[in-house]
Amino acid sequence: MRFCFVFDGLGCGGIERVGIDYCNALVERGHEVTVVNLVPAMDEFASQLAGQVRYVTRKFPRSLAPERYCTLISRAVWGRFVYPLAYVACTAAVASKRPFLRGGLGEFDVAVAFSGHYNDLTFLASGCVKTAKRLAWLHGTVNGYALVNEGYMNLYKHFDTLVCLSDEGIEEFRDAKHWLDLPLRKLYNPIDLDVADIDEAKVKELRDSYGDFILMVARLSSPKDPGTLIDAVGVLKKKYGVERNCVIVGDGPDMERVRRYAAASPVADLIHLVGYKSDPAPYYNACGVFVLSSLNEGLPTVLLEAMAHGKPVVSTNVPGAREILENGMDGVLCGIGDAEGMAFELSRLLGDETYAAQCVEAGLKRVRDFSEDKAIDGLLSFATNLMNESQGNGGEPR
Repeated sequence: MRFCFVFDGLGCGGIERVGIDYCNALVERGHEVTVVNLVPAMDEFASQLAGQVRYVTRKFPRSLAPERYCTLISRAVWGRFVYPLAYVACTAAVASKRPFLRGGLGEFDVAVAFSGHYNDLTFLASGCVKTAKRLAWLHGTVNGYALVNEGYMNLYKHFDTLVCLSDEGIEEFRDAKHWLDLPLRKLYNPIDLDVADIDEAKVKELRDSYGDFILMVARLSSPKDPGTLIDAVGVLKKKYGVERNCVIVGDGPDMERVRRYAAASPVADLIHLVGYKSDPAPYYNACGVFVLSSLNEGLPTVLLEAMAHGKPVVSTNVPGAREILENGMDGVLCGIGDAEGMAFELSRLLGDETYAAQCVEAGLKRVRDFSEDKAIDGLLSFATNLMNESQGNGGEPR
């Protein structure tokens, strides 16, 4: 089968990592995969693509996506008049560029707007890839995207199917039927459960440096809310007398802001921002407990990776975490933005070895449901059914 995965940049983020895992796994199974990067300057993860994956770039400025200007309607009265003009201008610009954007790409059975942003959605919706079927990947929640503006809903109408990551995402979609009528499918992110190849020397170095530390792995941006974790480390020390180093792995637009926030914290000496790591496995292996402090998540890969490494986990009570965890069994949930609650749960896991071990054992069983093989089997089964429907209806690449 011929797949085309379109990304709004291949920078250092969880969405990009998951997409690359899909692409590499598909070529391993003998399928043809082309990756189109619409922001060539953001290519940090491109080197992680398997050699058999065809990698191409197309400059597609985000300003060309007509629906991103839909926000003008909600900003001011004049937006109602400016938006139609912007929409017509952008649509005409994309149409004029379409032959050049399509050129040399070829034809595909399935094309995927994997980032789920205006750019990649518009690129496929406007016919810049000749394909029999179009899939849109929804990494967050339908309501969350709709609240940004209805431009996303308008773009989804041009796709054959919407892929959600959780049961809650599916339920939200059913509630959103007044926006659009579109088939959907739940597919979990693929997780490599093979954690045998660990750099033991690096693990020892980390433990010697930070002890039994608390770990966060995330792109540093507002939705990840690292400030709550920093505050929780302070509460953990002051209220529960538990002093632990906290290592934050990742980079992003809020790196300097987080650095300043950590420096101003009463526990500044316990907070360690180590930047982006291409292989965070030694950090998972060395830590004592993993924390996800996000304000919202579709399906947090880092949570699954920590569980696969046999670590107890604490997460904010966001939809993606609820899909993974049974609170108090294979992990622990706390309130969103609740540093006090997070510190309490950390104190329990760090202070009760039996409780932590029970969570780890249950977590190792749960994470098997998210194996790479199951995810790829699900995508291929889904894609095959779509192609059969297309052939039955006499469908041709469009």
